[in-house]
Amino acid sequence: MYEYERSYKTGRGVCVVMELLGWLLVFVGFIAVIVGYSSGGLVGFASRSFMEEGPPVVFRLIATIPGLLTMAAGVYSVMETQKVKATLDSAEMTREMLSISRRNDGALSSNRVEPSISRGLAPASSTLVKYYRTKQIMRRPTGGVTVDGEVFNDVQEAEKHIDMMLKNGA
Repeated sequence: MYEYERSYKTGRGVCVVMELLGWLLVFVGFIAVIVGYSSGGLVGFASRSFMEEGPPVVFRLIATIPGLLTMAAGVYSVMETQKVKATLDSAEMTREMLSISRRNDGALSSNRVEPSISRGLAPASSTLVKYYRTKQIMRRPTGGVTVDGEVFNDVQEAEKHIDMMLKNGA
């Protein structure tokens, strides 16, 4: 995998602590479920006597609810910590992509697209061939035509491209 600069040390440190606390809650909740089921809760303690059978299963199941809720809180804490870590990773990778883009002078590939005519950035030597469905088709001095900075061999090819763009909702 591509390596990138790790930062946000405080955020990552807090994530480690929160994740450990989350797993601790899961463990404590598991112990509470076992204790709650085996004791039967308050009803179980009150009904204990020698050689008597324990509390009904319903009371035992009710006594496990606090432990189950504690486990759920722990799992939720771990899940939220993972989301924060993913957000930090995304921020770092976005910064790295911006750095790469700036090093390459804004071009992420070797195929440079001509400036967009609709933004008024067309070369002065381009001449208007025609308007087709609200788009300008411009003739290039080196041959071919352009529509919004994309180069085509002839006007028919540019018109087909415009039709396809408008059909797809672009």
